[in-house]
Amino acid sequence: MTRPDESHTPADEPGLRHALAHGTADLAISPAPYAAIVRDGRGLRRRRTAVRTALAVTAVVVPALTLALLPGRNPAPPPGPATDPVVVTAVPQAEFTASADAAVPRDVKVTQLKGRLSGVDAEVLVWLPPQYDDPAYRHRSFPVLEVLSNYPGSSSAWFSLLKASEQLKPMIADGTALPFILVSPRAFGLAGSSDAGCADLPGRPQAETWITGDVPQLVLDNFRAERDPRNWALAGYSAGGHCATRLALAHPDRYSAAVSLSGFNDPGMEPSSPEAQDPALREKYNPLHMLRTAAPPPRVDIYASSTEEDTLADAQALAQAAKAPTTVTVTELSGRRLTPLWRDALPDVFRWLSQRLK
Repeated sequence: MTRPDESHTPADEPGLRHALAHGTADLAISPAPYAAIVRDGRGLRRRRTAVRTALAVTAVVVPALTLALLPGRNPAPPPGPATDPVVVTAVPQAEFTASADAAVPRDVKVTQLKGRLSGVDAEVLVWLPPQYDDPAYRHRSFPVLEVLSNYPGSSSAWFSLLKASEQLKPMIADGTALPFILVSPRAFGLAGSSDAGCADLPGRPQAETWITGDVPQLVLDNFRAERDPRNWALAGYSAGGHCATRLALAHPDRYSAAVSLSGFNDPGMEPSSPEAQDPALREKYNPLHMLRTAAPPPRVDIYASSTEEDTLADAQALAQAAKAPTTVTVTELSGRRLTPLWRDALPDVFRWLSQRLK
């Protein structure tokens, strides 16, 4: 924050009211009060002191009051670096309960979300790191990793099958991973849809808006989550990996990194998906095509991992097509295309993300 000086003038009352209603960016500073002081010439030093005090108070109070007047209306992660290190404690608005799936750890909570943007009504699972409820961290916000299953998959698979939270917890404890908030929305089968590409398609559930808009808004409304997109990432396996890569490339203002485990580029890999049946959609929603045609290239880091027999060539093609500031890290997996392959890959994923999201 810059120190107020005599070249600055205090905000008039209408300008302050406007700022509180519309955000501080539109705050208009009126020169009238200071001009009157100069013309009057009396009590100049005392009034200059008052000007400085008013400016200092305005600079602190206006942003705080703006947030206070807009509970639950935090925007999805905005572009650019965070400007305020002070964390406003989130007031939970949604009802979270333990998962009905006995294979999901009890510290994973679930809620039913009716998306205000997409209209999608589906479940979202959330796991909070141990530090979240530690009084020492009560004024801290946390990075977010949104995870997507395979098709048709289950929103609980990252916790019940891949053991994501159980693997991440000891890594956080020994300092090898960041304390991510893990968020797993239902990504496929929304309202019975066969879309495996997480897209917004006419006449179908608006999956892309749900994943990249409604779900992040839920997290921001209910938890002390980082707002800066440099602290948000997507990860998925199989079709979820395809979606994670594509959505991060399409929304660099929301996510700075994506992880694809056995993901593919060509939507035709899921033949029943509508993107596979329309040549124009098949090209449009292909991450490789997106990278080749992006202008400018998005500021996104991608981690793509697969076996040579599966989709390693797809990952390598992404790496060859990437132009700065996009980066693609390719690693080779070994094993069959089954749950243990992806489960065992998670420690490396968490380490890589922890380096990229710091």
